[in-house]
Amino acid sequence: MFEQISRHLSSDHAYNIAINVGRVPGMKQHPVTGIGEMKISARNVLKGKIVEVTKGATTAHVRIDVGGTMVTSSITNAAVDELKLGVGKDAYAVLKASDVMIGID
Repeated sequence: MFEQISRHLSSDHAYNIAINVGRVPGMKQHPVTGIGEMKISARNVLKGKIVEVTKGATTAHVRIDVGGTMVTSSITNAAVDELKLGVGKDAYAVLKASDVMIGID
């Protein structure tokens, strides 16, 4: 999956993913815990900029521009509020997939 995604990213984004596998690069220190760079189990962490947040009744769709490729996530409205997500803010798309489906015409 990384190879397919990295073909669509700038070399800078692909480099960040390659050297920070399983880590969130550049994460600021948490104000309460004081923990710095968080380690996570997901293997694909893509940094981008939020271009759209659309809230529904309970779920929001957040679109992130990652080097010209749009990544969309469905998360709760509460998560959008807690993370203070908004257009223009930097964010990470963290991809953790247990299945990859294939389709044909």
